[in-house]
Amino acid sequence: MKLRCDFKDASVEKHGVKLGLMSRFIKAVVNGVQNQPTINAVIDEDDIIYRDYIDISAAVGTPKGLVVPVIRNADKMNCGEIEKEINLLAKKANERRLSIDDMAGGSFTISNGGFYGSLISTPIINPSQV
Repeated sequence: MKLRCDFKDASVEKHGVKLGLMSRFIKAVVNGVQNQPTINAVIDEDDIIYRDYIDISAAVGTPKGLVVPVIRNADKMNCGEIEKEINLLAKKANERRLSIDDMAGGSFTISNGGFYGSLISTPIINPSQV
């Protein structure tokens, strides 16, 4: 929290968004996936396919409930870029403009029930995700 407080103004100045916690969670997941590539693999019939990209699904709360859009190529983004993408996807979600493509293809899901004030929630995990 201190880090977030210390760098919030610099983040807004450099990236146009506040430094949030979700981007740090996503970067931690990316690091884990890079260290354990089997987490990012999928089974296709008899083959194991190791993906060369890391797409992270992050739950976004809307007045109608949670949706899980995908942050594409999260491994190539810094925290500011991830925060911008989260804000863009959250705006689309709240305006009911998310497409199926916005929510398809993630390789790992981070749930976020805290939007509703809960400490424990059931994660939303799309097929083939971890």
